[in-house]
Amino acid sequence: MTVRDVFAGLEQDDPSAIVTVSEIGRILAPAVAAISAILDPRIIILGGSIGMREELVAEIRKALVRCSSHPPHVEASVLGSRATLEGGLGVAVKHIFENRSLYLRAAAGRPAGR
Repeated sequence: MTVRDVFAGLEQDDPSAIVTVSEIGRILAPAVAAISAILDPRIIILGGSIGMREELVAEIRKALVRCSSHPPHVEASVLGSRATLEGGLGVAVKHIFENRSLYLRAAAGRPAGR
């Protein structure tokens, strides 16, 4: 059974797909709780083609209540499967902006140190 099969099965109320997503949520919840205990974020955002699925997020939230006295707020990323690409582009743009004089010198054909 592939990931696509599991989520297609959820749409058809397939019992094995429902159990699979529930079990994944149960397994991931302690890891999310541990990250929250160490880093104390205001929100944990799940991304990627699997993490953006609201069905999985709901199962993680349900399991978090059982394994944490102060469960973190968990949401699905609005970027979905593009999260890594867009995050990487954001880092690159920030780096260029913060070092724009270096890039302007290079574009003008001048060495960076002068």
